[in-house]
Amino acid sequence: MEYEICLEPSGICFKADDRQNVVEAAKAHGIPIKYGCASGSCGDCKGTIISGEAEQGPGSSSD
Repeated sequence: MEYEICLEPSGICFKADDRQNVVEAAKAHGIPIKYGCASGSCGDCKGTIISGEAEQGPGSSSD
């Protein structure tokens, strides 16, 4: 399955498949995104879901 991710306030949108997290998909499309560990455990890439739903992977928290 493929998903569309749009970053705000930049309005940059890109696709991700169900095997990628947001950081992996952004990097694959050459989109600069702030991250530290690339696994979600450090929180540098943390964002807010404005619409839609997401699964939290290992190392993620809803804090």
